[in-house]
Amino acid sequence: MKYSQILNRIIPQTQPLNKQQVRNAAGGYVHKVDQWQMLDRFLLLGTCGGTYYTGERDLTKENVDAVLACIAEDGTRVVARLLEIDLGGRAPKKGAANFALALVIKHGDGAARAAAYEALPRVCRTGSHLFDLLSELDGIGKGWSRALRRSVGKWYTEKNDQQLAYQAIKYGTRAGWSHRDALRLAHPKTDSQVVRWLVKGGEAPTPQIEAAAQIKTASVDEAVKLIVDHRLPREAVPSTLLGEAKVWEALLADMPLTALIRNLGKMTSVELVTYGSDAATKIIDELGDLEKLRRARVHPLALLVALKVYAQGCGVRGALTWTPVSRVVSALNEAIGLSFGAVPESRRREMVAIDVSGSMRVSLREYGGLMLHEAAACMALATIAANPSSSVVTFDTGWRQLDALGRRWDDLAKALASYGGGTDFSQAIEAAMKTKGEKPELLAVYTDNETWAGQQHPEEAWADFKKHSPNARCVVASMTATGTVAMPCREDVLQVVGFDTALPEIINAFGS
Repeated sequence: MKYSQILNRIIPQTQPLNKQQVRNAAGGYVHKVDQWQMLDRFLLLGTCGGTYYTGERDLTKENVDAVLACIAEDGTRVVARLLEIDLGGRAPKKGAANFALALVIKHGDGAARAAAYEALPRVCRTGSHLFDLLSELDGIGKGWSRALRRSVGKWYTEKNDQQLAYQAIKYGTRAGWSHRDALRLAHPKTDSQVVRWLVKGGEAPTPQIEAAAQIKTASVDEAVKLIVDHRLPREAVPSTLLGEAKVWEALLADMPLTALIRNLGKMTSVELVTYGSDAATKIIDELGDLEKLRRARVHPLALLVALKVYAQGCGVRGALTWTPVSRVVSALNEAIGLSFGAVPESRRREMVAIDVSGSMRVSLREYGGLMLHEAAACMALATIAANPSSSVVTFDTGWRQLDALGRRWDDLAKALASYGGGTDFSQAIEAAMKTKGEKPELLAVYTDNETWAGQQHPEEAWADFKKHSPNARCVVASMTATGTVAMPCREDVLQVVGFDTALPEIINAFGS
């Protein structure tokens, strides 16, 4: 045995390649993610449910420690990043953003707290968002300072009586909080009759609030008139009336897009939405309106969850069933693509690699039972849409070519369900290496980073590939808030977050 052979021996992924690598939860070695990358992952991915290898509490603690480190370093930067992601509609859920804002309010310095209080009304756009934030502040032991009272008070005083009435009706109580609770602690100075009514009760201060009280004892026809005349939301309607198609028809006229998506199954079950019905046509038109999707900040994963639940004809919980309308299913598929916005077209040689290992078969609790590999398929197809000539492969301990051309979002997700071995990220690079003819200029990989099964580290495999394609670049889209296989010191490798709606545009810009 020559000593040079010992030094040049290929190191398996179960051993560290260098001192910078850390052991992941699967037993492999990857690169550590810095605290600011962890902040992005927390805001975009969250940690509810944990991962295949890491429990929910451990994963949350690891991410929260990173968020606190960012706050200690530059709390105002945390608030700015939080606003950028939240207002851009780039994250599928708001819970992580609300919690991060609560952490800045409790642990930030004076400038950071001032920025957080200024951001509060912009982040908490509805009563539900506000109550969620107040609940998180309670959970971390943050008392009511003068600045918090002023900021919460501003949430109410910046709204007119009509806007406050709608918030009072639609979001009466959430997360153990009510408007009365918040106002009695904030006690803002205002002449608003709705605020006075929320605190002290008494005679309804607006016709809409009066209508919300009347509908509780109304007949079906009376309820329909109240809904139409006063634009009452679904939350104002008593459950005894929610089995009536006429009631849902009245609600649909002014129903927000997010509520429409949530209630597709119910509206179909009461036979309001049927093949060729006016309601079905309206819903299809709404789902195909790019501007409405943008304004409503509808995330592609929210649409994928709606698509999966609606197409299966029954809810995740409860006994509600319906017969899906095929045109609505098709509209949901189309809406997923639209929700990414205008994706820049690319003519590069690209390969998209989707991790289908066993650890990607974890259920996302916050997303109606959606599986992680299904979320990866959803986000990957946006990349493919920007370049229809892209080749697509799946990988676990081996790799396979996948025909994705012309496939719908739900169809691709089903195609990925039949796999599930160990995780070897280097197989994605091996697939690029084995490409006949000219090699890919860009490799986009969607993975949970829990690589361990390979006999060669991804970093070494990438270095070998670069000998054949010196100008190639790699984008690693992380689907969980864990470590990364991306090589942090390489300028030709980019680490991104897999749930980010800006992902196609980021990949396009990096590959140019």
